[in-house]
Amino acid sequence: MRTAPLLERLKACLGKHPEWDDARIAAAIVGSGIENVRSVRAGGPLVTPVEEEKPEPPRPSIRTVTLEQVCERYDIAAAIRRELGKFVGELVLERDLAILAAGKDSNRFRRAVENNIEEFSKNRLKMALPNDPPEGRWYWSDAKTIAEAVRKRDEFGK
Repeated sequence: MRTAPLLERLKACLGKHPEWDDARIAAAIVGSGIENVRSVRAGGPLVTPVEEEKPEPPRPSIRTVTLEQVCERYDIAAAIRRELGKFVGELVLERDLAILAAGKDSNRFRRAVENNIEEFSKNRLKMALPNDPPEGRWYWSDAKTIAEAVRKRDEFGK
């Protein structure tokens, strides 16, 4: 429903009800004010311009999510990249990285790694540290840190 501008509404009300006093017309027309009624009755313009309020279109009462929220929740490869950025210069166990990136669903983490094996191969390293099982564990970090760890492992592990 579209409302007419204030000047038009005042003129229409004055034409329809010429016997009404200024206060009654001001009360009948929302946002008019008595000064505007007197000015329009005298044939002049609006004295105090009033910005017309345009009602906002009704917004549906449904819950929406952004595409960024969807990607953050389901793009595990991006979550791995994001989490690896926090461990520059440090090694993190694969199990801990999986929890940070994919939560409880370790299969989604595994699939993301398998689907991006070329990209993530430079970010992971299998080695056995003193408290690790003999077969070793996977450690993750940025490519530079992994390259340095491989060099150190190969140099001192012999």
